[in-house]
Amino acid sequence: MEFLPPPEALGLPQKYSAWRENQAEAIYRALENDRRVTISICPTGFGKSLMYVAAARLFGGKTIILTSTKGLQSQLMRDFESVGMVDVRGKNAYKCPASNNQLTCDEAECSVGIPCIMQRTANCPYYAAIIRAQKADLVVTNYSFWFFSSAYGESIGMPQLLVCDEGHDAPEAVAGFLTVELNRSDPALLPILPQDPDKYTIVQWAKWAGHYFTQTTRDIEELMIEIRRTPERQLFRKLGKLKRLAAKLHDLAGMDATNWVCDVQSTTISFAPIRVSDQCQSILFKGAKHVILTSASICAKTGEMLGLEPDDYLVNEYPHTFPLETRLVVHVQGARMNAKTSQAELRDWLKTIDRIIEGRLDRKGIIHTTAYHRRNFVRDHSQYAHLMMSHETKDVVQMVNRFKTANPPKIFVSPAVTTGWDFPYEECEYQIIGKVPYPDSRNKITKARMDADEDYAPYVAMQQLVQTCGRGNRAEDDQCENFIIDDNITWFAKYNRKFAPKWFLESLTSRIFPPPAPPKLERR
Repeated sequence: MEFLPPPEALGLPQKYSAWRENQAEAIYRALENDRRVTISICPTGFGKSLMYVAAARLFGGKTIILTSTKGLQSQLMRDFESVGMVDVRGKNAYKCPASNNQLTCDEAECSVGIPCIMQRTANCPYYAAIIRAQKADLVVTNYSFWFFSSAYGESIGMPQLLVCDEGHDAPEAVAGFLTVELNRSDPALLPILPQDPDKYTIVQWAKWAGHYFTQTTRDIEELMIEIRRTPERQLFRKLGKLKRLAAKLHDLAGMDATNWVCDVQSTTISFAPIRVSDQCQSILFKGAKHVILTSASICAKTGEMLGLEPDDYLVNEYPHTFPLETRLVVHVQGARMNAKTSQAELRDWLKTIDRIIEGRLDRKGIIHTTAYHRRNFVRDHSQYAHLMMSHETKDVVQMVNRFKTANPPKIFVSPAVTTGWDFPYEECEYQIIGKVPYPDSRNKITKARMDADEDYAPYVAMQQLVQTCGRGNRAEDDQCENFIIDDNITWFAKYNRKFAPKWFLESLTSRIFPPPAPPKLERR
């Protein structure tokens, strides 16, 4: 491998004084790959962001970096804004100055087709961000904006290099973009929804959507005439709702009956693709000459789900540099957790949880339950319930932040903080994973994907399991014990090794009883 000058010599921020172990190798492998796509499996602490920003410098031209969360987007801006990185987000992230900042740009007049004097100028914060992104060589955005910007909005340019951070999320991100959800209580939908939606086939839904798309288009034209006579705010809001409905109906009218499934619930009707492999070239990769897909848990299966052929990509996996003893994943015998688990088995399962907590009352921990009903069982019956915190769907960020600043021995019980969250050092020193996170097959969309691809469920479960185990160990001088108390892990890990990185498999061990808590590390 050729010599790579230090980060500062490549114009990177001064705080990066040297390459971490394996970073230079990962950069060279991406540069020298004669295939279009590089899949880089980089464990926690690898420094993925420095790796791909350095690769962007060496590739030259325009680089667009996609993140799975806006939090990661903000973090990248903090790290690399000084070297020219710019940030762009969806219209709902910007306030409209024409409304005295009372509305976001996705609620403003221009979003529903009414001309605005600030539209498409630097005076509009959204279009100012678009203009900056079009001109910049280094852009960070999120998957959602990247998809919508080309399909419905303004292009920010075609990159020489496209980086998909947290790339294991990319198939689900594409599927989420294509998914259409109808709110059954929406006043605009109530008059036109069929009386027995459960009985409709995809072909019937497509015909229904095509018919009402034509009708909704006429309603929009009539409302536009009314708005020109009386430009009132409530009319703008009504117009925005009708345009969003029309877009959904347009998408539904084009559904392919062989690759779409409908899930009718009491409050929503969801339509989703079973596979996204045929759509990824146009929606995700577009015309990018080079692509880097990277995360701690990504694997070759990810490439397959994204429609890549084996000759399209090269997989490079890098070893974990954190000490093994600080990141162990310990299976403690508890119970087989599934729909048939008895109440007696659940009580034994909870006893194991309490035994783990009992020896760790000098530190904070997280219990991952994978479902709210299991969360409730833990909170209702644990002898340490008085130490526990949790959240509902709407206040997860608020409660996570409260937990992060709480004093030991607080315990956070959640089914929803498995990916995209960091709990370094004293914020979390042990995690209890109550169940192997298999997807819920009661959902018709998930069931259809499982039926179409026997690897779908184990792939999704392994990705979430690996990501969960990485939430609490974020640095070389950090440590976080991980306990799995679902006995299904034994066969699951054995038969699904191909979906797990080597560093995860090497950290997996088994015990009959919980080991004693390790002494706290002295931080360097």
